[in-house]
Amino acid sequence: MNTDGAKPTRKEKDLVTCLSKEQFKYFKQRCNHWVKMFGLTDWRIYYEFVEVEGAFANCGRNSSERIATIKLNPEWKSSREPTREAIDRTALHEVCHILLSRFHWMGECRFLMDNELDDESEAVIHRLEVAILGSE
Repeated sequence: MNTDGAKPTRKEKDLVTCLSKEQFKYFKQRCNHWVKMFGLTDWRIYYEFVEVEGAFANCGRNSSERIATIKLNPEWKSSREPTREAIDRTALHEVCHILLSRFHWMGECRFLMDNELDDESEAVIHRLEVAILGSE
């Protein structure tokens, strides 16, 4: 706790910032940017601006159907300000869950075909190559 009489920093407070609909719109735009960047356009992605227990956001996924729902918590509970950069980082984080969701799903499967893990690894690597270097 600050004892020198200075204004408390954001970290010293347990602050909750209510996000605006404009910030949610920006979050969706950034998610869509990352979806395109990683070539995940074969997924149907839905967005919700609802309370998320213990997180800024979360991403529910059905990997076999390639459907995801990304939720952004309207209450930003953090020492970090909800800047555009912080919102963009949160969007990237949630889209990365989609990028890696098939690995997660495969890990939960009891049995895999011999080549499934290697094939998915190659697919993710290809998506990253295109995202970082562009298509050939």
